Amino acid sequence: MRTDTITQTFHADRLVHTAIGWYAMTREAYDLGPFQSRQEANDALVRHIRMHKGLNTRAASDEFCGIGLHDTDFCAKSNCARCAEANILRSSTLRAS
Repeated sequence: MRTDTITQTFHADRLVHTAIGWYAMTREAYDLGPFQSRQEANDALVRHIRMHKGLNTRAASDEFCGIGLHDTDFCAKSNCARCAEANILRSSTLRAS
């Protein structure tokens, strides 16, 4: 996504819904959330992108298409949407066994 052409739209590929709420994924060391609604997460992401406009550059090699794996044991983020989702899934799986 280019940060110089931001519009107030949904960033569906960067929003994650978990049992504890909605997260907005960022390139920084933390994700935004949890929020009660998808709209709140999206609005927070739009504000975040505007605040960081021009500070981050993305190389062509940063684009990824396909399946991504996320290792919660080695994640460097302090508030990570994917870790939250994985931990919820893990704890619900343990309760079911």
